[in-house]
Amino acid sequence: RQINRPPPPPTTSVVITPNPTDHNSSLRCGIMKWAVGTTNKTKVDCVSEVVKRVFADSLPIGSCVVNGVATETGGGASSARDDGGDASGLQRQSHEIIAVAVPSGVSAQPMTAEETRLGARNRATAALEAVPDADFGVGLEGGIETVGTDFFECGWMCVVHRGTGRVGYGSSGRFQMSEKLMSQVRAGKELAEIMDHLSGETQVRSRQGAMGILTAGNLGRKDAYAHGLIFALAPFLSSPTTYWD
Repeated sequence: RQINRPPPPPTTSVVITPNPTDHNSSLRCGIMKWAVGTTNKTKVDCVSEVVKRVFADSLPIGSCVVNGVATETGGGASSARDDGGDASGLQRQSHEIIAVAVPSGVSAQPMTAEETRLGARNRATAALEAVPDADFGVGLEGGIETVGTDFFECGWMCVVHRGTGRVGYGSSGRFQMSEKLMSQVRAGKELAEIMDHLSGETQVRSRQGAMGILTAGNLGRKDAYAHGLIFALAPFLSSPTTYWD
């Protein structure tokens, strides 16, 4: 089933840089580049905020540049490797997030956890291909799945490291899909389209998402997806030799 979507916006780039007045700035090791396989604003903002939060000790107060507009940004929880190491050079001082429109390779409305996770992996891999000098590819994909006889919606996240080929997966929390929503999905509509119609809003998918609408703004898509993305980063944050290899 083909669903017509509006053309994606152009590629965007978010640059998180050290403060130029920082006396240690001359010792910084360059930019870690993250290619994100979507131009959906909520998803890109999610990646940007997770990078700022997880790698706060490598990101002093500085600037975040989006389409040439600089805003102040800074700290969050400090990350630490239990072995005192640095997975994949992640503690470089500057991080650049490059959003690119790529195909998911799955249906517009994924209907299983397997399909949704594959869509996230395809986006991460395609993003790496689209940005040849990126260190990491990131994919985020939302979809529906069944638990028993009930339907739930969640997001799957995938992070792929170019240098090692290591892959990390994570998922957001799930919310239950009502029969009212599912009946329209079965009729061939995508959840984002359904939520736009029922809420009277436009482009819900690029704002708080169905998650935000159904929780009355208490937990939007960006924050819900952040948990899954941090889980997907786990293989790069913890010791590979102790926990993964």
